[in-house]
Amino acid sequence: MDPATGRPCGYGEWRDTHWHGEHLTGFWHAGVPTGPFRSRETGSASGFVNLRIAYFRNRREEMHKAACIPRPSPVGWGAVMPDKGQVVGCHERRTCSGR
Repeated sequence: MDPATGRPCGYGEWRDTHWHGEHLTGFWHAGVPTGPFRSRETGSASGFVNLRIAYFRNRREEMHKAACIPRPSPVGWGAVMPDKGQVVGCHERRTCSGR
C-alpha cells in the first residue's frame, strides 16, 4: 500500500467474483496495474498477460532508426511493455524518456 495515496503498490492480487469480474495478479503502482501481470475474467475465463521484454543494444542510431553502416556505442539496455510500445526503463550513456 502506498502511504501517500492509500492505493496498492508492489506485488498483489485483485479478485472480483462477479460474472464479469476480474482476477488480476501482478505488480501495481499507485493503484494501477503496471506489469508484469496476469488477468482473467471470472465468468468467461478470458485472459490477458502483460509482460516486460528486456533489450540490449550497442548502436548509436536512435531507437526507431537504422543505418546501413551501424556505428557502435556503449552497451545500453532497458525494458519495453509490448501492449504500450513504451520504454519503461533504461541504462545507457544517453538520456532515455518514457520512464
